[in-house]
Amino acid sequence: MLVYDVATRTVAAANKAAMRLYGYSREEFAGLPITELRPPEDRAPFLEDFDVLVSRDGPASGTRGVRRHIRKDGTRFSVEPTYHMMRYAGRRGCFVVVIDVTEKEHSRELLSRQADVDSLTSLPNRKRFNERLEQAIDDARRNNTGVALVFMDVDHFKDVNDSLGHGVGDRLLQEIASRLSSCVGPSDTVARYGGDEFVMVVLENGANSDSVAGGACQCDRQSEVIAHVMRVFAAPIAIDDTEFHVETSIGVACFPADGDDAETLLRRADLAMFRAKSNGRNGLQRFTPALGKQADERLSLSRRMRVALSNGEFRLEYQPQVDLQTHRVTGVEALLRWHDAEHGSVSPATFIPIAEENGLIAPIGEWVVQQACFQAQAWQESLPGLRMSVNLSPRQLARGDIVCVIQRALARAQLAPQLLEVEITEGALLNAGSAELLEALRAMNVDIAIDDFGTGYSSLSRLRRFRAERLKLDMSFVRGIGVHREDEVIARAILSLGHALGFSVVAEGVETDLQLAFLRRHGCDVVQGYRFARPMPAVDAYTFIHRFNAGSLVPS
Repeated sequence: MLVYDVATRTVAAANKAAMRLYGYSREEFAGLPITELRPPEDRAPFLEDFDVLVSRDGPASGTRGVRRHIRKDGTRFSVEPTYHMMRYAGRRGCFVVVIDVTEKEHSRELLSRQADVDSLTSLPNRKRFNERLEQAIDDARRNNTGVALVFMDVDHFKDVNDSLGHGVGDRLLQEIASRLSSCVGPSDTVARYGGDEFVMVVLENGANSDSVAGGACQCDRQSEVIAHVMRVFAAPIAIDDTEFHVETSIGVACFPADGDDAETLLRRADLAMFRAKSNGRNGLQRFTPALGKQADERLSLSRRMRVALSNGEFRLEYQPQVDLQTHRVTGVEALLRWHDAEHGSVSPATFIPIAEENGLIAPIGEWVVQQACFQAQAWQESLPGLRMSVNLSPRQLARGDIVCVIQRALARAQLAPQLLEVEITEGALLNAGSAELLEALRAMNVDIAIDDFGTGYSSLSRLRRFRAERLKLDMSFVRGIGVHREDEVIARAILSLGHALGFSVVAEGVETDLQLAFLRRHGCDVVQGYRFARPMPAVDAYTFIHRFNAGSLVPS
């Protein structure tokens, strides 16, 4: 508690709490100018405020908000003063109650900072980044300059967390953040957008001539910054005894050419980054109108796909598989087809990745398994023992409910499990939990085939442990037979390896007599492809199989 003398603007009285708080004795307080309790830069504004307070007619009281005060030793602290005009020792005085709120203010500032800063890397977080991006665009629009938004994703970062733990992953992200910060100027922004994604706002206005980019031409600052990013990540990052060679997929979008607002710019830089990733990772992609058009088409297909699923527009076609020993069709592969009223026939290579992104792969995949089982059972009376193969995507396996989906489909169709074969890609073997899922399927007597073999990253030990029944030689190698010696060498190696490990080998995409003769000569077990039959509706497939197995049909 303090009492100010209004006329002399000095301290008239102070209690013991005030002495402890400010560090003055009672004698030192007596007659001390009240401005001495404020930092030098706050003294003039304080006196103006004090004059307004004491000039009011009649009694006045109230709080003045949080203010900065200063102790005798020069340390500063935050207080929340409450004033009340009064008479003291026959003179007009101001009674002041001072509450020390330094810790409270510190906590408030810390919370405010935490709301804007990523706790792991100390970079601006997504919220603060969005604010800075909007401000940069506003400034650029006003000054007729440009802004480049760089969206970066760390390739294969999940592998680091999965193999070495999140502690190592966090330290790697911290070093990445530090290196990125060294690549920009003081007016630019580097932020952690989330997970292993980082973003940079690069001002194309020449304001950063003292930056590490070296004062390049303003229209090319983004190129200089990106080149610097490439250079700093060319050197490995060492954590403990492990060196990491960081690879990044980078997308770039610019204001005003690629978008007139922050949301559009972010969406297009993100789109460009995903294109860089789909092009093989560790690359750079700038946004182009063609990318935007493709994104619009994908969005339209995603919406139409939901309608197609509800309206039953998907259908299955079946491609026969011919046993080269018996020269009979012993199985078929169920292939999903979609003819959309708006887009026409849509390739599975186009719509299946979209279904994996929008989550429709689960209901579509379940429909495929169920319909294939129904069809397989319908054929059993006249085509006994015919095997039905269906494809499972890595996303379906990752859901973890695929065993229940297949059990339900088999039960509803009353199909014997050994007549169903599921095909999984070689890459799906790497997914966590895939071994347990496939073992569960094998325990049900469902057969397993490794699809597109030779194009993925599986190891021989994994192949041996999964104990699949069949390997499917990828059609890219089959097409090279008679054209590229390297493809023929790989095809022979896969056939030899598969047989040595106890697998039956199926060749996909067989189209010519030359390919067929090569595969037969090197012991391929089963073939499928246009040399025998295209995928066809169930009725046509039934007719073809009957005629082929009866020997009345000789493919041209």
